Amino acid sequence: MPGVDGYVGTANAANVDGSIIVGRICRPTSDELGEPDFQTAWVWTRDATACLAAPQLRRSPGPLIIVEANATSDDGSVIGGGQAVASSPDSDAIIWIDRKPAYLKEFLRANGVPNAFETWVNTGSIKGISPDGRILVGSGAAQEGFRGYIVVLGSSRVMP
Repeated sequence: MPGVDGYVGTANAANVDGSIIVGRICRPTSDELGEPDFQTAWVWTRDATACLAAPQLRRSPGPLIIVEANATSDDGSVIGGGQAVASSPDSDAIIWIDRKPAYLKEFLRANGVPNAFETWVNTGSIKGISPDGRILVGSGAAQEGFRGYIVVLGSSRVMP
């Protein structure tokens, strides 16, 4: 599917009627050397494909850092995914609300959960979102090992 700079990467999820699709690698040849920019996810609608930036770019001297969108609400207002070091469990969940990014841990702390994921090594990735965008499911690394989580979003959605 064509994106802003050519064809985009892998599609990971769609809403119930297929009118919104999300995935990873929005800019397959975005820099002057023709190197892919793996730190942008994407969202497709009938009108256009848009890139979803990470809350911050990360640098790694080794493996690639990949941002991906894995789930969407039916209206596309809530999208979830993660930013990960390739071939590694090191990752942080990202939530995009109206296409504005935040790390899930920081988002929850800004919305009244001050100790969200306090004892976790990382928040992994959001893997699913309810049709109304209120419930998120994902997995990450807690001190005791890998764990799944469920997050129920309130009506207040302050972006950090």
